[in-house]
Amino acid sequence: MSTSPTKPEPGSTTPTTKTPSAVTKAVSVATKIPPGNCFKGIVTVDVGPEGTSFMVHRDLLVFYSDYFRGAFNSSFKEAVECKLKLPDERVDVFSIFNKFIYTRQLFDEDVDPTWQLLIEVWLFGDKHIVPALQNEVMDTLIAKNAKLKIIPAAQLQTIYDNTLHGSPLRRIVVDWVTYKSEMQRSLKSEKTDLNWPHEALVDLAIGLGSKKAEKLGGYVMPADKLARCYYHVHNEGESCP
Repeated sequence: MSTSPTKPEPGSTTPTTKTPSAVTKAVSVATKIPPGNCFKGIVTVDVGPEGTSFMVHRDLLVFYSDYFRGAFNSSFKEAVECKLKLPDERVDVFSIFNKFIYTRQLFDEDVDPTWQLLIEVWLFGDKHIVPALQNEVMDTLIAKNAKLKIIPAAQLQTIYDNTLHGSPLRRIVVDWVTYKSEMQRSLKSEKTDLNWPHEALVDLAIGLGSKKAEKLGGYVMPADKLARCYYHVHNEGESCP
């Protein structure tokens, strides 16, 4: 989950984190190729409770992530020992991140990732400040929605538990429900599960309240929300080609 910027306590080895709106140095455009000097020094990242080890190029981590930049470009013990532990992260999620920073692809062509896995990878990018990863996952989520005509409402609790107000991940799901779902049919169904987080219901009410009359029943996203980078994480002035 994204947290507010913090200064490390004296002697702390925890890198600082940021809110989604803060300026980052990490690359946010997935097609941008890392420079050759990113493939020199190696560090070890131990992931999960059992400490599955990944050997990764240090400067490649720094290129894509401000979290890892803070860990390895500093006087923290992680930088000195060239080793970082992420005991609370999932090995499968880190494996996808690791594949992405080397290939700029999330999955092999024959892989059809679940909504839950995609959301977990986006949240990893949010927590570790990897905007290019978040944007690539967002494009995959949008393509999956367009293909399947399904909204991952079952993942709303996970999304709202791990993001802040205004998060692109919150906005995309609420916008899908607002503009692309059959709200009247859903609300009248006895089988409807409205066990949404309170914040999600508030966001949905605001979204429905701002929906223009001519858009009711149209099941089409407004043109501005279809822009390539509308749900992306970029510094001001940046955009995808």
